[in-house]
Amino acid sequence: MNNYSVLIVEDERIVAKDIQATLVKQGYQVIGCVSSGEKTLELLGNELPDVILMDVVLDGKLDGIETAKVIHERFDVPVVFLTAFSNSTIVERAKLSNPYGYILKPFQEREIQIVIEMAVYKHQTEKKLRENKEFISAVVDSIGDGIIATNSFGEVTYMNTFAERILSCTSSNCIGKHYKDVFVVVGDELWTPELQMEFLRQSIRSEFPAQVWLMNSRKRKIPIEGSITPIKSNPDTVIGEVFAFRDMSDRKAVQDSLIDSEMRFRLLAENSQDLITLINKNGSITYASPSHSCVLGYDADSLIKEISFLLFMLNRYLSLKMR
Repeated sequence: MNNYSVLIVEDERIVAKDIQATLVKQGYQVIGCVSSGEKTLELLGNELPDVILMDVVLDGKLDGIETAKVIHERFDVPVVFLTAFSNSTIVERAKLSNPYGYILKPFQEREIQIVIEMAVYKHQTEKKLRENKEFISAVVDSIGDGIIATNSFGEVTYMNTFAERILSCTSSNCIGKHYKDVFVVVGDELWTPELQMEFLRQSIRSEFPAQVWLMNSRKRKIPIEGSITPIKSNPDTVIGEVFAFRDMSDRKAVQDSLIDSEMRFRLLAENSQDLITLINKNGSITYASPSHSCVLGYDADSLIKEISFLLFMLNRYLSLKMR
């Protein structure tokens, strides 16, 4: 016996009572019998059953198919059509409401039980899949990297929020397009997307070259680093790729600033008449300006070697004396 709750939506009272008796006999809990789409939606605002048995022809302005569409949009409840109508037009309309079953009257008791069980099982399975997808999407969005997935044809099938931010476009505008129209990369002339993908399919993981820029939808060149990993159904079959990348603009700006500062320092030090010496925390000389050779008679390299040696001997002497 089961304890699934069922809502019956049927405009013929005698038929509704007969269905209710059948379901109660089979162990289901019938939470109500209503005859119109409007009453159905009103009831669902207070209580959600595990499954709804819906006739196509109903009292009121909404028929069963229109009501099922609203239920699909607003409520997470599976709908099974239970009707005497089987013409192709009605069936095609019914498909648009994403039903979980379609039973023709008259029906067998065992038939309705099987359809209800399958509808609830399918709905629960789909709900778990949605929850897993939402969980994975939340995890992917939290890692701070742009993620783009493609199918075997190179068409974009997934894009996370960081990828949207870096590319300056929404996933809805990119999904279905070829990755070359979305992930536009410019870099070393020896590296092209075609060569990269060919190499990728022969390996497990492919890192981007050092000098690679991504051209976003606003035609802005963004320095990136990352990798492309194949999605394989078996060791020999690639069914898609995952592009993982991060915006390196801030880091590159810091690196450029450091390089610029070092160049300015060297330019100043090497043209100064003053003696400029850099010593690290260990007491070793890491830099001596060219002016040392004029004043002391040592060029920079010799000075570094001589003083480093003297410091080493001094430390050695002090350590032996303290024993």
